[in-house]
Amino acid sequence: MVKVDRWGLFKNLFRYYSTSLFNIERKNDNIYDIFDRLKKASIYATLPRAGSPISLQSATYFDGTYLHVWYGSSPTGNSAEEEIYYTRAAKPFTEWTTPKVVIHRPTGWGIRDPTSLVTKDYVYLFIQAFDGTMFRSMRLYKVPRTADFSDPASYTYVGVIYDRGGAGEFDGVWAASPTPINIGGLTIVLYEAMDAGGNYTIGILYSEDIEKIPYTRLGTLNSLAGTPIRNPTATNRAIVPCNWLSPNCFFMHYRDETGWHIGAVVGDVFANRFALVYPLDPSDGHVGHNNVAVVGIIDDYLYLLMQAWTTWPPDLRLYRIPVSDLL
Repeated sequence: MVKVDRWGLFKNLFRYYSTSLFNIERKNDNIYDIFDRLKKASIYATLPRAGSPISLQSATYFDGTYLHVWYGSSPTGNSAEEEIYYTRAAKPFTEWTTPKVVIHRPTGWGIRDPTSLVTKDYVYLFIQAFDGTMFRSMRLYKVPRTADFSDPASYTYVGVIYDRGGAGEFDGVWAASPTPINIGGLTIVLYEAMDAGGNYTIGILYSEDIEKIPYTRLGTLNSLAGTPIRNPTATNRAIVPCNWLSPNCFFMHYRDETGWHIGAVVGDVFANRFALVYPLDPSDGHVGHNNVAVVGIIDDYLYLLMQAWTTWPPDLRLYRIPVSDLL
């Protein structure tokens, strides 16, 4: 029997800490054991590469038969030329279609790093843009769930959910990497933010309706101490939200002196108190990891997509781990 449950497993595995946030600092807490087990995920398949990719954050949708995947790439590895490609594979996810551009870049801009929210009628794609100098202007597209995803005509541009902050603000230089979730009827989006001093934080947006734009900015995602969550190695190194595991936990990636690594952030979005869990790189022999997407649980396996590489350019790889190994 096919089981597809994005949240069900994690509601049981990841405790909700809204009334006891101190628990997420306890190193012997179950959540740390679970993350250690997640690091045992192994590469199951490598998706076909289109052009010369830079950043392979992906959007996903599994319809019970096909796993649909969207990601950004360019012909020459130039951020200003990136567009959104689409590919799919039927179970067992080993034979993928040739990637095809389905969302063309606006004139003068590059677009990449899609993430998805799936509703009853649509797959919504949240996409970051590049103005030729900075990453800014996060955009929303939609495609009907019954549409031909390989046809560019199936996609509708909804608009800009957020551009960037004003001069001197924490996101005054760029706002990128939108990471959406629906909690309690609200569409909440985390994003990578950088100020004029080159310091990185994570911003929070929300909207009462997924298509009600622009979204409202709430401020920075904060630590248990009430200060902004930052890269654990240096404030001028990136910390980037990737994809939600559950309403109180999301994957992120961060940079240190050796390269890119995977981590997670755990807490309560309404209390705005979070803690970092890192590093979480899988033991797969690759030197770089980032851009995690949670596919979900299918036939007793948890599937994740992740950018991983030893030599450049990187590849988008499908990882999996038996659910029984997480329990």
